Amino acid sequence: MNPDELGAPFDAVIASFSLSMADMGEALARMHAACSGTVHLFWFLTSPVWVQVNIDLWHHLHGARFPGAPTADWLWQILYEMGIYANLTAEQGFAQSRYASAEEAVEEFLERLNCTTPAQEETVRNYFQTVLKEDGEGFTLGNGVRTAHIWWNTVEQRR
Repeated sequence: MNPDELGAPFDAVIASFSLSMADMGEALARMHAACSGTVHLFWFLTSPVWVQVNIDLWHHLHGARFPGAPTADWLWQILYEMGIYANLTAEQGFAQSRYASAEEAVEEFLERLNCTTPAQEETVRNYFQTVLKEDGEGFTLGNGVRTAHIWWNTVEQRR
């Protein structure tokens, strides 16, 4: 959809943990162009646990390397190369992933990893038997993730 159809320019444009575009430079340029105030991006400063799980398992499940996922430094660098000098604030983010049972983690990741065969399910179950940590209240995965708030004033950046 064309932003003009929605009434652009907007006072603010916000993308909160929704930056999964094929051409990030184009997406950021469109956000910038559609805004007459501030653009705010909320994204991962450190990789979330699902990225590590994908890196560890994707090849075994699908026969190809998982390409990874961008973090906030990558977004900031794209903006910099576009001549947009954005602010970046590191934020606390999210605590480590917690599951009531190992089965709950397995079920979540079977879907996330697009598993459709019994062999893939076995691979995921075996993986979680080695990486989940039991702590008396359930199971944890990873160490949590830091997030970032990247923002800029489009009027100031157009001068």
